[in-house]
Amino acid sequence: MTEDARLVKILDLLLNLTDAGRLDWESVGTPRAPKFATSLADASFVVYSKDNDGLSPHVLELQNNNGETVESLRTKTALRRPIRNEQETEAEEERRAATRAVNAKLRNLYNEARRNAMNVDAFLDSLVDQLESQSREAGAD
Repeated sequence: MTEDARLVKILDLLLNLTDAGRLDWESVGTPRAPKFATSLADASFVVYSKDNDGLSPHVLELQNNNGETVESLRTKTALRRPIRNEQETEAEEERRAATRAVNAKLRNLYNEARRNAMNVDAFLDSLVDQLESQSREAGAD
């Protein structure tokens, strides 16, 4: 069974807006169980790693104004590939490909939301500046 097309569309839009820097994410979990959230006027979105390890399975929760999870999208195990003598139907192949695509998008959203919430780019830029400054000072000695 494939995901609701609207959920996949929401996932696509969240990923695109995050990549474009148009959504701000914040850390709402704990260091041991990181979760990242962003909000619109009528909804919030929370993305996290179910095992708290940053790896799959990932979950995207869609919450209403009361903080209740109305719907969620989770990474799924892709359908198994057919054994050597079995034939895979075109529909099975399409479902497997769709599952892999949603899994990849959800993983990417988690990673981008984490980077945004933790301000990773500014942190890395600051480290580069500091190290370059120290390197210049060391070269002047």
